[in-house]
Amino acid sequence: MPNYNELKGNNLNFSIEKNKPNILKGKTLLFLGASFTYGHASFGESFVEYIEVRNDCTCIKEAVSGTTLVEHIEDSYITRLKKVPLGKKYDALLCQLSSNDVRLKQEFGVIKESDYDTKTICGAIQYIAKYARDVLKCPVIFYTCPYFDKERYQKLVSILNEIATKMQFSV
Repeated sequence: MPNYNELKGNNLNFSIEKNKPNILKGKTLLFLGASFTYGHASFGESFVEYIEVRNDCTCIKEAVSGTTLVEHIEDSYITRLKKVPLGKKYDALLCQLSSNDVRLKQEFGVIKESDYDTKTICGAIQYIAKYARDVLKCPVIFYTCPYFDKERYQKLVSILNEIATKMQFSV
């Protein structure tokens, strides 16, 4: 395992400057993800904290390294999403398209109108989008990993875009 202390980007000399007030000021953003969202290589600090500090908003991070969209383990995205407090107003749910589902060769599944199979990637994505809209009462935005050189992940991104068009959310 690399020594993350030695990475230049983790140097304590780097600081974050605030933006001028913008549309994110005062908003509450809920992030759901895995290693990338958690900040695995940077001691648990990621772009989420960067967004929060720069934009004077509240970011809630539900991120656990190594987890999947697919509901097959105790701390899957869906399991954690269901534990998010409901009495709070969220302005958006931002969800990482996990590369762990690809690495662990989870089944893609099929895009359905309802009765989503959360043991498949398609079903999990659709369930999360519907949960955000119907239960959390906020829009969902999925984001992909910056670079993942796997044909299967590229296929997953295409599927995500197809679901996004069908369910009208952003990627």
